[in-house]
Amino acid sequence: MTPNENKMHSSDKKFRLVFPLLLSLALILILVYMIGYLSFVPYPGFDFNTRTGREILVFDPSQEGVLQSGDAITAINGLTLTEYQSKLDVSFWDGVTVGKEVPLSILRGEESQTVLWRFSGQTRAAYEYRLLTRWPLALGFFFLSLGIFFTVDPKNPLWKLMSLHYLVTAVWVVLLIGPAEQRLWYGAHLFRILVWLMVPLAVIIHWWFPSPKKDIPKRISRYSFGLICLLSAVGMLVDLIEPEIRLYRFGLLGAITINLILLGHHYFTKEEDRSRILLLIRFSVLGILPRLILTMLRGFDLYVGEHAAFGAILAGPLIPAGYLFAIWHGTPTRHYHRGNRLMAGYIFLIINVFLSLSIIDVLEYGREEIGMIEIIILIAVIGLISSLGFGQFERVVAKYLIDSPFEIPQILRSSTHILESTQDTASISSMMGSLILPGLQIRQSVLIEIQSEQLIRVLDQRGVADVQLPTRDEILQLLNQEERVISPKELKNFIPQKRWIRVVLPLVFDQELIGVWLLGRRDPNDLYEDHVVQALETIAQQTTIAIINHQKSARLRSLFEANINRHEVERANLARELHDDTLNNLALLQREFKDPNLISSLSSITTSLRKTIQGLRPEMLSYGLVTALEDLADVFNERMECPRVEVDLKGEPIALNRNTELHIFRIIQQACENAQHHADATMIKIEGEIGESSILLRVIDDGKGIDQETPLNLTALIQERHFGLAGMFERANIINAGLKVDSVPGEGTTITLNWSKQD
Repeated sequence: MTPNENKMHSSDKKFRLVFPLLLSLALILILVYMIGYLSFVPYPGFDFNTRTGREILVFDPSQEGVLQSGDAITAINGLTLTEYQSKLDVSFWDGVTVGKEVPLSILRGEESQTVLWRFSGQTRAAYEYRLLTRWPLALGFFFLSLGIFFTVDPKNPLWKLMSLHYLVTAVWVVLLIGPAEQRLWYGAHLFRILVWLMVPLAVIIHWWFPSPKKDIPKRISRYSFGLICLLSAVGMLVDLIEPEIRLYRFGLLGAITINLILLGHHYFTKEEDRSRILLLIRFSVLGILPRLILTMLRGFDLYVGEHAAFGAILAGPLIPAGYLFAIWHGTPTRHYHRGNRLMAGYIFLIINVFLSLSIIDVLEYGREEIGMIEIIILIAVIGLISSLGFGQFERVVAKYLIDSPFEIPQILRSSTHILESTQDTASISSMMGSLILPGLQIRQSVLIEIQSEQLIRVLDQRGVADVQLPTRDEILQLLNQEERVISPKELKNFIPQKRWIRVVLPLVFDQELIGVWLLGRRDPNDLYEDHVVQALETIAQQTTIAIINHQKSARLRSLFEANINRHEVERANLARELHDDTLNNLALLQREFKDPNLISSLSSITTSLRKTIQGLRPEMLSYGLVTALEDLADVFNERMECPRVEVDLKGEPIALNRNTELHIFRIIQQACENAQHHADATMIKIEGEIGESSILLRVIDDGKGIDQETPLNLTALIQERHFGLAGMFERANIINAGLKVDSVPGEGTTITLNWSKQD
């Protein structure tokens, strides 16, 4: 693991520890302010938008004529809206008790009037309105934050940013209009603080969403983020000191503008991101559509009740949900599949609730209010009738809104691409778990390789216990079935442990059985349609080829490993013979001749031969890997002036396993040889840390780099005659070390070796 990866891992670990605390704090704030808003804020008998004075809702039927649709409140009890907005510690209702008449200054049409409003106190309608129009939306953002934390890949920078952003938004929504506007427990102060915290978070999110903007220099991006954070801090201070300015509005407007610019930049410069941005747009339109409909109705002076307003608010979380689905998009995991069904159900619920509550508002218009039991019954009846079409509705949502990636042609294309390039069974297993099974909604699967008449090997096992696995004889019996899909009648003949099997697909190559793929439960009803079975058979054929390639690769790897070991033995034998025989004979010759020129030539040959022996058998490994690598650099520098080999190693001369030390030494030696002979490098640097339990080494050169199209797997490297690189990778595989090649054409290559002691 590189230092940067260690740093990111440490940061992720800290975030996992801190985030539950932030969740708890956010939930406490939501509950405290919600309870406070329901129990401690006065109930005057009407509600309105304190910023505009409009959007008036009357909860006291006996005073409906006092305030009318289209009125705009300009002052209450002598306190104007402008004065109210300029102070964060005042209230319209100081000293007002139930039954007392309060003067309201209103603008009705073009005429200013003063009317008297009797303070009515708490009513059921007002209480329900406060409860239903604030609480669900805040919890929606809270659970979205929770969902992002548990479902988004931690390697994605948006994991932390969006988890925090929606957590802050959840508290902000509770404060919005309610506790903040009613000056409850410093709610207005906290509201402004949260707004200015959300501004830089939102901008940074859209910098990374849907993918990082790598075409803008890092220095510019850092300075830009720093400036936004500084402006947010200044804006927060100004808003708290001079609240009448309401600077947070411009902060939100600026953040929205920047976010739209960044999204537009993504859309027009990155074609691969367009589908995600369009998905977000679809969710956003659906999220604001009910609210837009109600606003248009109010614009035509049509009646809009509080029930329909609640239904419109339920659509709000669709906008942040769009971001989550955009992150998931193109990555068909179990989260995407479950989220797909959950979102279809939620949208279905919104439509039913919105229509039901709109009907209730129409029924209540000009009459007494309908009771809660009648409301629940009406929603249940409408939901029950409409549920008959939920299956079709779910498919429409998946296809036209979410743009679900679980289309069979796309799965086949993706699986073909993966299986054509894979060289190991781990990649096959990973593909099963991340693409095939969730994409086709399959819950149980076992992929088995038949290696001999007696030996079978499980390559992938999901949703099936070990006791449910079939033996080789049972596999052969299953393959004797006439149909690939086992009927319920045939299942009854199976022993209980094997009744999970629904589909049996043989893996056959050149008329030889090499494996079998068993499939079980499948959502929603365990049915395998013909087109699904055909797709699975195609995938089975591709998997068969991948397994054959893996078997060939394993045999090639075994031969290559044996070849490496044989070469090491031959090198050791040759070094021993040269040392014991040839060097001794040269020493005897030096003693017999008296000619200085001849003696000098023999001495030069002896020195050269000693260096050759040292290369064949690195004796300095006896003093530890650090010493051996330093000596290796000296040998290279003595042999050639360019490239110059530098060494910067941390660690003491520690005795490791002789075989491990030798393979690590050979890898570094080969990396230096490649840089010297093939890369035209002028500088080679060996750096890293060597310890008893782990070794991290890097060989860095400034040469011409490696062709980006060079495949870095053993079979391809041998086919391309890159024997040096192939040997390095195979040696790393022998000692269970990681080997990574990072290269930029024209700028050089960095080869990183990472070894950890096995328990």
